Amino acid sequence: MSPIKMTWLLLTAVLVFISGPRPCAAERPSPESGPENSTERRATKFNYEALLKTIQADAAPVVDKITGRVAVDSKDWLYAAHFSPVFYQGVGRTPRGDYMLKFNYDGDWSGINNWHNLDSSNADYHGYVYFSTAETLTHFFIFYVVFHARDYKRIAEQVYLFGGTAGWLLEKHLWHENDLEGSVVVIKKNGDDPKAGEVVLVETMAHFRFFLFPTDTFLKYFTEKLLKTRKMNKAHQVAMDESHPRLFIEPEGHGIMRYEGKLEKNMMVYRYKAQTENPERADHSNIGYNLIPIYNTFWERACADIDAENVTFGSVLEFTFEPPERAPTFFHHKIQPGKKDLTVNIGVALKGRVHGANKARLPWGWWDRFDRPTWNGSWYFDPAQVVKQQFNLGDDFSTDYIHNPSINIFCREPKACLPPDNK
Repeated sequence: MSPIKMTWLLLTAVLVFISGPRPCAAERPSPESGPENSTERRATKFNYEALLKTIQADAAPVVDKITGRVAVDSKDWLYAAHFSPVFYQGVGRTPRGDYMLKFNYDGDWSGINNWHNLDSSNADYHGYVYFSTAETLTHFFIFYVVFHARDYKRIAEQVYLFGGTAGWLLEKHLWHENDLEGSVVVIKKNGDDPKAGEVVLVETMAHFRFFLFPTDTFLKYFTEKLLKTRKMNKAHQVAMDESHPRLFIEPEGHGIMRYEGKLEKNMMVYRYKAQTENPERADHSNIGYNLIPIYNTFWERACADIDAENVTFGSVLEFTFEPPERAPTFFHHKIQPGKKDLTVNIGVALKGRVHGANKARLPWGWWDRFDRPTWNGSWYFDPAQVVKQQFNLGDDFSTDYIHNPSINIFCREPKACLPPDNK
C-alpha cells in the first residue's frame, strides 16, 4: 500500500473517532418530540406511584464502610427511580453487545473476560443501570451509567472501499472490551418530594464529549457564545416522558444523546421498573431495568489498592482533594496533620484486554476533550460547580452540598455537618 493511501486511511479513522456518535437508522431526526407510535405510548404507562412506595419500603441503604454513615438512602432511590431515563438502545451487528448489563453479568468482577463471556451459557442479560447522587440546597444531581460488555463501533465505510484489510485492522483498533457511557440529570428541588422536583438539564457523555440538553426552564441561561461553543441551538431540548428524560444510545459504540426519532425495529427501549427483564425474553419496546448504586460496587473497588491482584480496574488516575477531609473516606488514614490537601490514586479504567486495553472509564475519569476541567474528576465530584460555571448561574443555584458521599459529605444525618461545639 502506498504511503499516500495509508496516510488517508489513518486520517479517516481519526476523524471518525473524534466526530462523536454517528446517527444510525434507528435515530432518524423528527421535529416531534412526543411518541408517534401508539404501541410506544401504551408501553410508557406504569404505576409509578405504587413503584415509588415499594422503593421507599424496600430500598436497602448503602453504608460507608469506613464511617458507618449512609451513602445511599431511600431519598436517593426515590429520586433515581422517579427521574430514571427511558433509554432507546440502538441495535447493531451483534445485538448482545448492545444489551445494558451489570458489570458482573458473567458471575465475577473480572474485566478481562467480559468480551468472550458474552455468549457463555451462564451470562445474565437482564437490564441494569448504575447510579449515584449528589444534593445541594437547591438541586439534585443523578448520574446514570450504562455498561456494555463490548464496544464494537464501526468506522467509515470508505476505509473498507479503499483500504481492504487495513480498514478491518483499523476498526479492530477502535474496538475494546467493556464500555461505559452515561448522563447526569439535574433536578430543581421543591421540598424533599421528588414528584415536586423538575428536570432542568441533562448532560450526556458520548466518546469524551459532553452534550448539554436543557428543558424550557433552563433555556434562559444559554448565551449566544455558549450555543456556538457547544454547536447547539435552542431546539436542543431533551424530550421527556413525564418525569423521565428520553435518551438515545447509539448501537455498537454506545454514545448517549437525546432521543429524537421514532420507535423502530432495530431498537430496544429500556425503562426503569425495579424488576429487571431479559431482552431475549421481553418485548423490545418495553424492557425493564433496575438500578444499582455505584457506591458499593465500582466506587469501593476503585478506592481499593490497584495492583496486579485487582481484577476490576486496570489503570488509576491521580486526584487531589483540598481540604484533605474532602477525599474519599477510604483514604483518610493518609491525611497528614498540617497539610492542606491530599493526593491519592483512584481506579478509573476497567481492566480489559480484548482489542483496546483498559478503555472503559468510570464517570470520575470522564472529561470533555475540548473542554478539559481544571482538576481531575470535577464533573463527578463537584457537578454543581461545573454546571454553575457552564451557564454562569447566580445565587439561586447553590453549590453547597448537603449530600455528596464521594467527597465525604453526609449532611442529611442529624447534626452531621455542624461544628463540633454545636453537636
